[in-house]
Amino acid sequence: MERKPSYYAVIPSTVRYDKDLSASEKLLYGEITALANKQGYCFATNSYFAELYKTTERTITRWISKLENKNYIKREMLYGNNKEFLERRLYIVNNLSIDTDKNVYTPPEKNVYTPPEKNVGHNNTSMNNTSINSNVRQPHDTNNPYLEQCKEVIDYLNELKESKYKLSNSSTKHLKARLKDGYTVEDIKKVIKHKVDEWIDDGKMKKYIRPTTLFSKENFENYLYEVEEKAKEEENKRKPKGILKVVDSITGEEIEIPQW
Repeated sequence: MERKPSYYAVIPSTVRYDKDLSASEKLLYGEITALANKQGYCFATNSYFAELYKTTERTITRWISKLENKNYIKREMLYGNNKEFLERRLYIVNNLSIDTDKNVYTPPEKNVYTPPEKNVGHNNTSMNNTSINSNVRQPHDTNNPYLEQCKEVIDYLNELKESKYKLSNSSTKHLKARLKDGYTVEDIKKVIKHKVDEWIDDGKMKKYIRPTTLFSKENFENYLYEVEEKAKEEENKRKPKGILKVVDSITGEEIEIPQW
């Protein structure tokens, strides 16, 4: 028989009454507090949450980003000795008005990690364990002048796709070239998000959400163009199709009425 959750979810008033958050985002926040109860962080994946809430990984990504942007949670990406991505950790920010004591946590100092445990599966509320290499460290490449930018981009890609791309020469070759061309990290993130939104739920195309495809010169320029065109379309949707000018029968003043 399936084990039921053994920890309480905590949703402080700051989160409960935040009008910018949807009910689902608030519920996800509560689930993260429950999963973070034992170790101080939640390492459940987007696929776990998507299955739990019967939605898509793309939707979960948006919910988590919203909570992070509101400064309700923080996330940390961990790498191993061979620069392989190991796991994402979600922490509850402890500056909220929560009536709890030890169950609200702050991310640990860098390079301080928890020893591994055996037989660990998904982080969930009925088995909140962790598995991490005790020798985990951040990747370092002194030959890459764009190291920090590359790390930020690869972290972002791994987060959205739930992939485990390493910060290696093969994954950063085209990325470094695009940065050298003058494109910004924000430009690159826009392309990643655009293609994740488009392909993440497509069984045939999901495999192409990868550095070699996204960051090659011709592909990247085309994808960025798509992003810009989509932004223009969204902007046009917010503009009226025209202005109808009428005369107020009482005041005699001319009134402009937007036509949508």
